[in-house]
Amino acid sequence: MELESLPEGWGTDPQVGDIDVRVNNVGRTFFDLAPNGSGKVHQVLWRAYTVSDAETRFTERSQALRARGWLPRYPSTRFGPIREITYQSRAADQWGLACGIDVIAECWFLGRYHNYVTFVYFTLEDDEYDGLSFAEAGSLLAGVDEQVRETLGLAETTLDNPSYLTLMPADSNTSESSANTERLLLDADALPHGWQVTFVDWEGATVLPSGEYLASRNYARDDCYAHSPHFESCHITQFVTWYPSALAAQEQWRDKYSELNVGDPAQLGVWRVPSDVASSDWDADQSFVACSEVAGGESCEAILRFDTYLIALIADMYSPTTLMGHSQYGLTHDAFERLVDEAALHAQTVLHPEN
Repeated sequence: MELESLPEGWGTDPQVGDIDVRVNNVGRTFFDLAPNGSGKVHQVLWRAYTVSDAETRFTERSQALRARGWLPRYPSTRFGPIREITYQSRAADQWGLACGIDVIAECWFLGRYHNYVTFVYFTLEDDEYDGLSFAEAGSLLAGVDEQVRETLGLAETTLDNPSYLTLMPADSNTSESSANTERLLLDADALPHGWQVTFVDWEGATVLPSGEYLASRNYARDDCYAHSPHFESCHITQFVTWYPSALAAQEQWRDKYSELNVGDPAQLGVWRVPSDVASSDWDADQSFVACSEVAGGESCEAILRFDTYLIALIADMYSPTTLMGHSQYGLTHDAFERLVDEAALHAQTVLHPEN
């Protein structure tokens, strides 16, 4: 892409140069240059020696985009096609466009044109972060498509050319395990007053490449910060993952548990068990609560295992003073403990209705 493809006010960072154009892997990054601008567009282009190698690269990259792990950052949603961006490749042999929330709203485009594979990442504008509008994103991708088509001398396709994402029926799996993964998510009435479910249109279970089902739900409360020029809303995210075996779920729980108390407790970012949260197994097979203090405030997480299901809650907490100088008015420890109680009780109701 050239700079002219971006809206007015965007540019390249002189400290971030192109990848060496003498090799078969080139890239370019653009930024929103407005004061405090956070918008970003990044493109990478690979040239394979054979179409078969390009197909392999496309498959590997498409799987990597879906393998986000069972506990991503928060807030977080599944990644998939969104109707707000109207785009249809007119030249790619294979392509896909997936958008979602990974702290910020972002999209990933992947396209294969014969022996070339291109990957485009861009942020979307929302209430707190900068990026492209839906219309600008559609125009940008159409420009990428046209530039590749003209440069390589490709004919415009007139055949149905669907995104590879629409060819994956696993995402709409209706098995009991998949359904339970979504049923284990809490409704807004389980949250304290003032919290609302967000990103509703982007909810849904995702099938990870290794066979697990991952679902998430996000909650937010506005006017949660004081003295902050950047932040407005506090967030809580719940993740639910189903594993093909209890052993796989147990191993994942142990991996997270092993992160507790790693490092100097006096340092920021160390996860430790808070003394004022009552020790309870919540009738789970395994469970723990841990909190971590960072420059922007405290966050806490709870991870419960019920047989083959892992349930995680991550929340912004009440931090009246922070190293960044603002105040964060999230959940108190008592409120977080009650929320974990609600999640555990709901899990017992969903998984063991006979009790």
